[in-house]
Amino acid sequence: MTTQSDQMSQSLSKLSEMLESLNNRISALEKANPNKSKDLETMVHRLTDPYSYHESPEFDLDSSTQLPEMFSASDLPKFKPTDDPRFHLKGFRATMSVKGINPILYPKIFSLSLDPVCQKWFFSLDEKDTATWEDIAHSFMTRYKGNAQMTTSLRELEFLRQKEKEGFTTYLARWKETAAQLITTPPEKEMVKTFISSLLPKYRNHLRYLGLESFDKVYHIGVEIENDLLKGSNKNDKDGVPSFYVNAIETNQQRPKRKSCQYTPLGMSQEQAFDYLTTERILEPIGPTPVPVPHRRTKWWNPNKYCRSTHASNNHSS
Repeated sequence: MTTQSDQMSQSLSKLSEMLESLNNRISALEKANPNKSKDLETMVHRLTDPYSYHESPEFDLDSSTQLPEMFSASDLPKFKPTDDPRFHLKGFRATMSVKGINPILYPKIFSLSLDPVCQKWFFSLDEKDTATWEDIAHSFMTRYKGNAQMTTSLRELEFLRQKEKEGFTTYLARWKETAAQLITTPPEKEMVKTFISSLLPKYRNHLRYLGLESFDKVYHIGVEIENDLLKGSNKNDKDGVPSFYVNAIETNQQRPKRKSCQYTPLGMSQEQAFDYLTTERILEPIGPTPVPVPHRRTKWWNPNKYCRSTHASNNHSS
C-alpha cells in the first residue's frame, strides 16, 4: 500500500514539473512575441463561433497585385441587407478566384460588392476591422449573421396574397421570387395549389376547378383572364364569368327557333269571341286580381288599360 502511494506521489511530482516547464516555455514565447498569443486566441474564437467565417491562409501567392485589364465591378455579386452573408462571401471568393485576383486585394475590392446601404456600414468600420480579409469576413458575418438564420418556408407562401389592383403576371413574378428562396421545394402540384388559393376571387374562382398541375398551364389561362378583364369584357360577362368561358358554353347551346302557329280564322274579332263565350257561360272571368304593389310593378304596367278576363288593370285590354 505504501509502495503504490509512493509511486503515485512520484508521478504527480513529475507531472507538476512538466506543467511548470510548459508554462515557463509559453511565458517565454509570449514575452518574445506578445501579439502571437492574442492572434492565436482570436483565431480559436473565430473557429468555434458558429456564425463566423473562416478561411485558411492557403494562398500566399507571389503574383502581381494589379487588377486584370478586363476586370469590372459589375462582375461581382451584389449583397443586399436581407441576403445571407455566408452565400455572399462564398460567391465573392469564387468570383475573385475565377478572375484570377490576388487575395491581397480582397479587402480593397469587397466594398464594391455591397449594396449602397451596406457600404455605409462597411466604411464606418475601424481600420483594425478591415485590415485583412479575415477581419472583413468576421466583421461582415457579425453584422449580418441574423440573415443566416432566416429561411423562407412554405408557410410564408401560404400567407402571401394578391393585392387588389395587382395584375396576374405581376403577382406571379412576385410569388415566384419568394418561392425561389425555398431551400426545399414541395412538388409542383402542391405549389400550384398554394398559388391559386392566394389569388383574387376573379382569378381563383375559375382556376381552382380546372385541375391544373403545372405553372405553365396556370400562366396561359391566367393571362387569358387578365387580358379579358383589361379589355373591359365585363360588359359581356354573366355573373362574373369571363367572356371566353361564356362564348365556349353558348357556342352549341343556341335555342331552337319556334315554329309559328297557324290558327283557323274565327270570322270575328277576339273581343267579339270573348263576349259570345261569356254570354253562353262557356268562359267565366277570373278575379278581380289585386293591383300590384309599387315595387312589383313592371315598367310596362299601365293602370289605364283594363283586362276584361281578370277584371284588373294590366298592360293590355281584352
